[in-house]
Amino acid sequence: MISKAVKSMLKEVDYNGSLIPVSSLNDSSGKLNLLSLIVKTRPRLGCFWQEPKYQSRGFTLSDVLKPGKLEEPKDKPFNPELCLFSNNGGFEKVYEFEEDGIMDLVCDFDANSPLNLKKELEKLSSHFQLLSALPAAKRSSLLQLLKTTMEDGEAVSVLESVLDRTCDGETPDLGDLEESERETVQAILDLVDQCVGKDEIRSSLLTAIHLIVSAMDGMTDEGLSVLGSCCSPPVLQALQILVQHVAAGSGETLSLRDAGLAVLTEEEVFGRTESLFGHSKVTLKREEDTLRTEMKDQPGYLPLVMSITVKGLASLV
Repeated sequence: MISKAVKSMLKEVDYNGSLIPVSSLNDSSGKLNLLSLIVKTRPRLGCFWQEPKYQSRGFTLSDVLKPGKLEEPKDKPFNPELCLFSNNGGFEKVYEFEEDGIMDLVCDFDANSPLNLKKELEKLSSHFQLLSALPAAKRSSLLQLLKTTMEDGEAVSVLESVLDRTCDGETPDLGDLEESERETVQAILDLVDQCVGKDEIRSSLLTAIHLIVSAMDGMTDEGLSVLGSCCSPPVLQALQILVQHVAAGSGETLSLRDAGLAVLTEEEVFGRTESLFGHSKVTLKREEDTLRTEMKDQPGYLPLVMSITVKGLASLV
């Protein structure tokens, strides 16, 4: 309750996103160091819905101001998670991307520009294919873990942060997490280790899972809550058909008589589906046994993050 109240308050007092969120004042080192240097890093996936992260890199402001060379912290990886801005001051971490598909996710986006949903989803198809190729039992376990995480928006943010650091080769300290969050995160990491043997495959699988969780974190709290109640295989498969229809943008009608959409004839299921798409700036228009989808004007990134989440979860069915 406190977490939700604080989150609501921040939307009112920090409308431009200037405040730096931390999960705990006892984060990492066990104490709050007022003189530590915080580095703004670009999101690893590089997608527009992800917010920049601010992390302590193990050295202080005095280390930078003193003459001499920065020394690598003994207990943390060091990237020299630097360049000095000449125009407005400050430091920024410099990334060197490898050709592992991550660069394909980097995109510029204007919230007022038309969203080419089909093109954006096609860029990510290899990640969905990787997840669908996992053994059935592993897919089922991962789907259940993600469903459990969706029940708490704060837990989604925590998992996204942990996976982000893990994908960067770090070993995050899970000691500060709540017990339920720690168990879920550890279960996902253990499951990944059980599914793969080679480091490069492990990295790709972590990136695919991180993509889904990052998209979940970009959804509205209301949309995420509704989606959590739509995680049965028949419903996820129906949602995926709708997502593909929205991405195609053809405006044609769908028949609820089709086997893949039959579950939507149940009023309760259709109501949840309509709510999910509504929170993602997509309108469902139903007339007897036909259905049309229509994206609202200037939808921003919400249709995309919802579509990525749905396709990712459906690939685990």
